Amino acid sequence: MPSTRTTIFFRVILLTVSLAAGLLIGELSLRYWGIYASYREKIAGSDYISPYTMQQKKGWFHIYEPNAQVQINSAEFKHAVQCNSVGLDDVEWTKEKKTRTRIVVLGDSFAEGTGAPRDSSYAMLLQQLLDSTEVMKCGVGGSDPFYSYILLKEKIAAYKPDIIVMGINSSDIYETVLRGGLSRFGADGNTHYSKQPPWWEPYYARYYLVRLFMHKVLGYNRFLFSQQQWQTENNQALNLLCGLTDTTVAWFRQNNARCIFLFNPLLYEMKQDTTDCQPIISYAQAKGYQVINLKTYMQQNGVNNSNINRYFWLQDTHNTAEGYALFARALKEQIESCR
Repeated sequence: MPSTRTTIFFRVILLTVSLAAGLLIGELSLRYWGIYASYREKIAGSDYISPYTMQQKKGWFHIYEPNAQVQINSAEFKHAVQCNSVGLDDVEWTKEKKTRTRIVVLGDSFAEGTGAPRDSSYAMLLQQLLDSTEVMKCGVGGSDPFYSYILLKEKIAAYKPDIIVMGINSSDIYETVLRGGLSRFGADGNTHYSKQPPWWEPYYARYYLVRLFMHKVLGYNRFLFSQQQWQTENNQALNLLCGLTDTTVAWFRQNNARCIFLFNPLLYEMKQDTTDCQPIISYAQAKGYQVINLKTYMQQNGVNNSNINRYFWLQDTHNTAEGYALFARALKEQIESCR
């Protein structure tokens, strides 16, 4: 008959093995179902990429390498990016205007046209809708309004645009939280982001069970902030973005250009009927700035949960060519209403 010490030993071994097996099964299950997978892990099958990457960036500009050729691959679409000498996905520009009006479209991947062929970005579709007009596509995936403003001042201003479209959406809020505002552009000519990742991020990146614990038990969000921290940071970011609308409009007026702020909804905002950028929209409207609320425009033009897959890629969440066509129509109407 085994001794008490032997019995305890085997029970400890059995408990340890059972616990390890349970943890392994839990980890594999979370990975298999993609629960708590990051955006990049879901759409591209890549490893975890920290939202805090590029704490210091060489130069002030968020653009491609000049004349770069890049392939955009997603489970739902594929298309190529062919950059000009500035490092933007467009044809080569000339300083001399060839048309009466020159329009610049600034923004992130939505302004770049991710999710649609090059000729179906809303900048290119707008070009087709307007006569005697040249549209310069200056959107870059991962950019934000502060990068757009610096790009405009330092590189695009030389082309003397008449109308500037500044694309803004809710992704710009969390990017401002992590990157900061205009203060990110250091006197040394480099870019320095304002936030550092928490010490436990390497464990979060490696183990899905850690993600489960941080989100469900401790209540951290996908940017690794507690609810209280996020509320404070979110409000500060909204204030910075409101302030940038003032700074941008002031620059436009000094340079005899017209500014349109284009607020595009993300997929979850259309589905859940939320508008995270509403404080910025309301601020800009109260100041009398030209604003297009694309969520309202889309709803007025029949976009709803029953047909939303025509206008958004449901996994990637960027817009389809049909979605970008609505962007272009809304801009055309706004531009022509003030001529």
